[in-house]
Amino acid sequence: MRRFDPGYRALRRVITDGNDGELLMVHSVHRNPNSAEGRTAAAIQSLPAHEFNMLRWLSAEQIVSVAAFAGKRSSNAARGLHDPMLFVCTTTSGVIGHIQMYSNARYGYEVRCEVLCEEVQQTSTGCIAARMDLVVALLRQSNPVSVGIGAIDSRTRTD
Repeated sequence: MRRFDPGYRALRRVITDGNDGELLMVHSVHRNPNSAEGRTAAAIQSLPAHEFNMLRWLSAEQIVSVAAFAGKRSSNAARGLHDPMLFVCTTTSGVIGHIQMYSNARYGYEVRCEVLCEEVQQTSTGCIAARMDLVVALLRQSNPVSVGIGAIDSRTRTD
């Protein structure tokens, strides 16, 4: 549902307005505090799906190639799961997308995106970056607050 997030919509406006030149690259980060996925294939099918979708939406093009890289495996990853991973994609016009996926980032949940156009680099202002200990503390309060994409305040941001 990132298409409805104010930060992602602002990124799309930067691209579609055309005032800053052509889109050249999209960089996405997706981190979860822990993963229920025990196998690499299952993690690839579920975790970066939103980021692949965002690359298609932001570029208004289809993805024509994807390369996946599994580097040094985190000790936090379940047996059989390569984590973290990096995906490098290209679209029909050659826009490059790179997606970082880390499904066992113990510090918390993080989603963010950056676009590079010919004349400007822009980062999603509504990114999520939450330390799980602070989110749990908020939820344990007597009047828990509803926290949505782009609505986490500065006390829970880690950027």
